[in-house]
Amino acid sequence: MRTDLNEIRSRFDELLTGTVDRKSVSDWARDLRIAEDNRELIVTPEDDRARIWTAILFLEGVDSKDSPDSYLHNEEDIRRERP
Repeated sequence: MRTDLNEIRSRFDELLTGTVDRKSVSDWARDLRIAEDNRELIVTPEDDRARIWTAILFLEGVDSKDSPDSYLHNEEDIRRERP
């Protein structure tokens, strides 16, 4: 599996515009984390690995709720965490 900073940024942008739902992005990020855990994630360029990894972990939890009607991370958080 591979990813790059542009793909990560696109996922943040899709969340902010509402073109993709939080669950889909979270599932996608989980798959990337699993690939990384299995040493199967290729990041290009390698210099972006730390920024991408931080973003992946954030996106994996983007569908977490702090109450039945409210997400833990709001739109402002998503904008702030976008690499």
